Amino acid sequence: MSKGPKTLTHTLLKDVSLKAINLTNSFTWKKTQERWLHGVVLGLLEQAIGGMEIEYPVVDSKKRIDFRHGGNNPDVIEMAVNIYGNELYGSSNISELTKLCRIPYSKARRRTLLLLDPIGKTPIPKKALKKSYSNLHAGQGLDSQETPLL
Repeated sequence: MSKGPKTLTHTLLKDVSLKAINLTNSFTWKKTQERWLHGVVLGLLEQAIGGMEIEYPVVDSKKRIDFRHGGNNPDVIEMAVNIYGNELYGSSNISELTKLCRIPYSKARRRTLLLLDPIGKTPIPKKALKKSYSNLHAGQGLDSQETPLL
């Protein structure tokens, strides 16, 4: 394990995401889908900070969150990967947001929806992305005005 930071920051998460996308640029189409990127992101996060948990259970549900990190003040991360061109918009990620909102504050202080765009043909303007999330209601704990989009 590296001597890097032991906390999961949004800057670190953004850096790891960019590395994951750069690593997968030479892969075939099927290896840029969420399953493959999930493993690449997990490996990079584990190398950078260690202590990552995968497939963390959502309260009263069979659903699971992609990643969890931390002890007393944990972070949870749910990934959304753009494959066909529209998977990053809010309406496509309501189930991911719902999962994030179902984890109580006592179980995860920071919840992050990680948006990855390995196809990157035409970047989606950040303003359009924020607008697509602004009218969603996925449950208690989501404030679209405060939730940073990476």
